[in-house]
Amino acid sequence: MNKKRILLLFSLYLLTSQLVYSELSLSFDYSTPAINNKTECSHYYNNSLDEEFCPYQDDSIIHNINENKLTISAKYNSQPDCGTNCVIMGKKVIPLDEIFHPPNTDIEHPSKVALFSFEIDSNTTFNLNLEGNVDITVDDNEINILSSETPGQQLSHSLHPDTSSISFIFEISNAGLKINYMESHQGQNGIPSPTLIFHSERAKNLNPLPNLVIYNNMAYPLVMNQQLMVAMSDDHRSKRGTPGIMGCILSGPLALYNIVTHGRCNQVESAWASMKSFFGGEDKAKMQLVAGTATVLKPLPVTSEDPEKQPNTLILSYIDLPSLHQQSLTLPAVAKACEIPLENLVSSRFPRQLDGPACGSWLSRLLADFTLLFGSSLRDWSLEHLRQVLDSAIDTDSSGYAGNDIGTEERLVQWIRRGVRELGREEAIDLITRSFRYAERELANYYLQTNGADTTPSDVQNLPLGHYILSLDNYIPATEPVRIRRNGVWEISTSLAFQVEIISGENQAAERELRAASLAAINEWAEKYYSLTYGTMLTHDQKTHKETKTPVTAADKIIYSARIASDSLQAHLQDNTAKYLFVVVKLENNIVHMLEARKYTINNKTQEGHYYLANSLTTPKFIIDANSEGSVRGSGTTAVHGLADYLKNNGIKFIHSDVASPPSARVKNKLGFEHNEL
Repeated sequence: MNKKRILLLFSLYLLTSQLVYSELSLSFDYSTPAINNKTECSHYYNNSLDEEFCPYQDDSIIHNINENKLTISAKYNSQPDCGTNCVIMGKKVIPLDEIFHPPNTDIEHPSKVALFSFEIDSNTTFNLNLEGNVDITVDDNEINILSSETPGQQLSHSLHPDTSSISFIFEISNAGLKINYMESHQGQNGIPSPTLIFHSERAKNLNPLPNLVIYNNMAYPLVMNQQLMVAMSDDHRSKRGTPGIMGCILSGPLALYNIVTHGRCNQVESAWASMKSFFGGEDKAKMQLVAGTATVLKPLPVTSEDPEKQPNTLILSYIDLPSLHQQSLTLPAVAKACEIPLENLVSSRFPRQLDGPACGSWLSRLLADFTLLFGSSLRDWSLEHLRQVLDSAIDTDSSGYAGNDIGTEERLVQWIRRGVRELGREEAIDLITRSFRYAERELANYYLQTNGADTTPSDVQNLPLGHYILSLDNYIPATEPVRIRRNGVWEISTSLAFQVEIISGENQAAERELRAASLAAINEWAEKYYSLTYGTMLTHDQKTHKETKTPVTAADKIIYSARIASDSLQAHLQDNTAKYLFVVVKLENNIVHMLEARKYTINNKTQEGHYYLANSLTTPKFIIDANSEGSVRGSGTTAVHGLADYLKNNGIKFIHSDVASPPSARVKNKLGFEHNEL
């Protein structure tokens, strides 16, 4: 089946990954893979997604093909009024169900896509309301997106101050609701967003389609300069992410068939030939233009390279909302433990696609209920506490902890006893605790990204989860200098340099010595991290003789995260297989940082060409007292560059990473532990 995807993306420089004391600096950029013209569709083949995109054509489309321009228009244009340059004074209702289901027509493609573009400036304020589902507000150079399922969780982004147009894409299908938006300004098209995915049951059952209501909150007109609506075949592949339909420069950001992602195209002539071919009606693909018109212009080549644009970019491909049913820690953990696609866990079809109870939805619900009961405290949300609850539930039919949420406690006990009944006590406990370890790693990664943010496990459970992808086709090797603390200031060393070595698991004899040295180093680090007290210190009141627990601090969370990372690195180094790959960074022949990556698997099958960032850790002496004399920075960045360089040279195409945090479009955010660099 041909696969379509209108994926707009919002590019963020990640100079490193989510590593202990490695800097992650986010800003926006674009990314454009080449167009492949050798598929059966022969037009827009996205090698990143292994998918094809071919618009449907019939005799209803008006062709005006010349050397540099062609125009198309829909036969079934059900829009009751204007299609371009619509003036909205107060309120405008767009009846999507009437438009996509006009009488006496045959529009049966299950995925409905509607695109709307508005002229804006810094003073523009208006609302888009997809009734009963999502409310979008543009105001004061900011966009705010609020799901009706989670009214307390608003996703906000600052708009570029020069933005003169903003476009929205709504995709409605049986799988749920997806939204993209894209900014543009004169001379430059396309500052794209990630795909926002709404998983609620309401979003999966939009029948009839809701109205889209536009509210102009200004005293002067709001101009909707273009709208375009199409029906498409639905998705049938599991892979998502990376830049979607690749194209070149168009006459506006709403050209459905050629989304701008970079402002450049390396195959201008062949791309234009493809456009003329399928817009000329020569193809029988699976897209039908329902309403609106569009003009396509011949792509323009880029005459000079922008020195500020760097290829070493992790792309924020999509964000799952509303927070994976408020399970952004536990659902990804279960997906990784069971080695199944995350979308299978959130799909309405799950668990019928899976055999047996081992990776059923009961497991994710069990961990979600445990987090609901005990996630308000890092002390209580622990593997030790979970094991106590498991034993109590199995032996006494009770969690063993009295609380106010009796319903959740009873449900948790039922999930535990169900797992034991179907798997046996030992196997059920092993599966539950193994899944929880993945959840701990998700939380540890978040704390490492946010420098020990003042959040509880329950808070992180409710955060949006973003998926990032680095295309190694565009990666250029880079060398990170050693930054060292001398006389109270950070200096770039001219005499020191990091060394990078790889443990791939492919050649165990040659790697035996390095693996042993790495395991010895991580054992030493773990011993140090476990010797530090965190979150359990007691304050003794001399008068009352009462003891009070000291609140968990940011430093405590760093120690917690370092322990989780060291446990994972120890276990996987001892595993001694090719499933895990380790990047070992040395300074003066001493190991100072380790990064772990794993092969990307779906349904126990390795996805060739893909790796996932897993864990990383830096020597304690550069963490515990990071600003002490002689402390060093840059090892985490070096590890990521070493990983990318090695994987690219070995034919790997993509590095993946999940990040639980609301992304920002313009402001650089420190997502790692690194303090301000030089």
